[in-house]
Amino acid sequence: MRERLQRLQSVCVVVVTALALFGCGRLQDDFRGDTDGGRIQLEVERVENASLDEVTQPRLRARERAYERILLTHLPVGAEITVSASVARYGLYRRGGSWIFAGDRFLGRHAVWAAVIEASSGSPDSLAVHIEPIPDRPAHNRMVLRAIRPGEARISLTAQPLDGAGRPTEGGHVVDTVSITVQ
Repeated sequence: MRERLQRLQSVCVVVVTALALFGCGRLQDDFRGDTDGGRIQLEVERVENASLDEVTQPRLRARERAYERILLTHLPVGAEITVSASVARYGLYRRGGSWIFAGDRFLGRHAVWAAVIEASSGSPDSLAVHIEPIPDRPAHNRMVLRAIRPGEARISLTAQPLDGAGRPTEGGHVVDTVSITVQ
């Protein structure tokens, strides 16, 4: 009987804590996993030989009342897209700051910059992939996708999380895949 009462008290504490965090509006996810396993977020930086609307779609970020561009999984032949990566980190993060207002603090999953360490295409004759370094940020590599001919390719990615100064952080690499069809 006593053991059952202790279990019930533990469950009550967990439920009350979770409700308090949700009630305060401070437990939020600010990470969208764009890869098959949802571990890496992809940001389109540059598009060549295609229009932005042909390779991305807008998605509403409700809390900010703004749109962000999401990479499509269907690309036209000839398109060349430069993509940077972010990975998920769990903890406190700040959103919506300005020079007057520091921004709101939240607890949850959020995106941190990552360098693309390795990228390979399962079908390089259809979709070629190579890593491009950023000259002013040497540790922050990005990936370039070049659609050559119709077909489907599975891209394998390995990313290294970076700290606020752009240096690689401790901890392991993040590995995931994304499937892209060239039309």
